[in-house]
Amino acid sequence: MKNIFENKVAHGIVGWNYVDYLSNAIDSIICYRISDEPLFVIITGGKSEDFDLIVDKYKHTTKVYISEIHHDSQYASKTGSLYHGYNQLFAQVKNNGFQYLNLIQSDIQLLWWDQEIIAHYIMIFENFKNSIQVYTGFPKRGTNPGVYKTDLRDYKILQGNVVIHFQVGLSDWGFFDLDRWSARDLSWSGTEESMSADAHKKGIVSPLSRIPCAADIPWPAVIRGGCEIGTPIKRTEMLLVKGAYEDALIKLKATKTGALWAEDWVKSWGWWALEPTWNTEFTFVYPIRVIKSIFIYKNFKYAWSSYGEHDRLFPPWGRVFRPHGAAWIKMIKGVLSIILHKIYRKLI
Repeated sequence: MKNIFENKVAHGIVGWNYVDYLSNAIDSIICYRISDEPLFVIITGGKSEDFDLIVDKYKHTTKVYISEIHHDSQYASKTGSLYHGYNQLFAQVKNNGFQYLNLIQSDIQLLWWDQEIIAHYIMIFENFKNSIQVYTGFPKRGTNPGVYKTDLRDYKILQGNVVIHFQVGLSDWGFFDLDRWSARDLSWSGTEESMSADAHKKGIVSPLSRIPCAADIPWPAVIRGGCEIGTPIKRTEMLLVKGAYEDALIKLKATKTGALWAEDWVKSWGWWALEPTWNTEFTFVYPIRVIKSIFIYKNFKYAWSSYGEHDRLFPPWGRVFRPHGAAWIKMIKGVLSIILHKIYRKLI
């Protein structure tokens, strides 16, 4: 089938070079992309030998372009080097003549991709003139339960799909219109929260796709304050996550209304993690969100369950101390290591 969006759409990945995560993200795009779509990868930090490993692994893969930015004290904040990489990626893709960018981070994965999905995103842009990005992920019932509440949203009905947006101007992954981005002379800086708030004040909205195409890896390992928190997951299957059903994409395209929760549509592939899942290191925001989800929104089912095994509940003293970096004991150690690291830096 001819690609009707030829030379219009590119894919991009920006993030730290945890090889297990980054290779999973790259492989997911290689697996699902339409043949002539290029992939631009910007690595924002990591071991030099890991960079060589990634470059060597994909050096013979068509239209995969990998580059690295050097970590500098100027970019030492949580999003500093990441957003430096974002600005480099946006300029690179735009300068190569592409209008649209499907962007994920290194600990996010593409689930599926086709021309109907692209057409859906472009249709959203055409109907939301003040949008620059379409959010392409699934909200989480367990930790972000208020997304679909009527007091937080506006909506339009597009070809039978109820497409909503809420009080968010931008998020840092999704499907971007680079012409609109350039027209507003935008650049990445500060934090995701400040970027989103500034964009929203300018009247920019970020609609939620009715055909989400990506999912974050639960409880990823991260670098904070020079410390590594968590342990990257080793793949035992083709990719780390997948659709919850064999025909998930067909069912998703047929679902025109209602909430699209990650817990219902995405599951792990060959491993499990504590649910409700979280897309970064443990902070006190997480238990606050979970408590709100349970006691305000009555989401009891997802209080203590296994990611990828939604019909199975278990108590917090059961298998919580098992697997990868999601275990509570590792999160606690990670928080303590950050505190000790900051104390050490103040002392010296």
